[in-house]
Amino acid sequence: MEPQISELDELRIVKPIGFRGITLPIMVVLKNAEPQTAANYTTPFFIANRNYTIFEVKERHQTAGSDAGAVTLQIEKLANGVAPGSGVNCLTAGFNLKATANTLQTGAIVATAGQYIEKGQALTLKSSGTLTAVVGVTVHVLLKAV
Repeated sequence: MEPQISELDELRIVKPIGFRGITLPIMVVLKNAEPQTAANYTTPFFIANRNYTIFEVKERHQTAGSDAGAVTLQIEKLANGVAPGSGVNCLTAGFNLKATANTLQTGAIVATAGQYIEKGQALTLKSSGTLTAVVGVTVHVLLKAV
């Protein structure tokens, strides 16, 4: 004989939904012509308040770069005391800022070393190449608490 569950008991049952743990979306925006200045990529935009893994990274820009060389954008993880430009790359390859404008790009996350963020570590953007003509960069990072 199966036990009977009353309506009240059914309301007390907590069913897990969605992701295990807490997810945290973070967005950084470089408006208008701000992406054309390399110094705008060196300020950390997130400091971890607990341990996370990077679950997803996406980028979109309004105007593509026009320089003859490669123009890329990397997400970098910084340990406490580490300056921007000297951290660990979180993506296997940086986003192509010369790619088609207004087109969403999804980053490939580096396994283990690049995807795990410890409490107190920071995330920053890191550009490479000549940024002329790049306009309106938006980066979305989705973190999952561990």
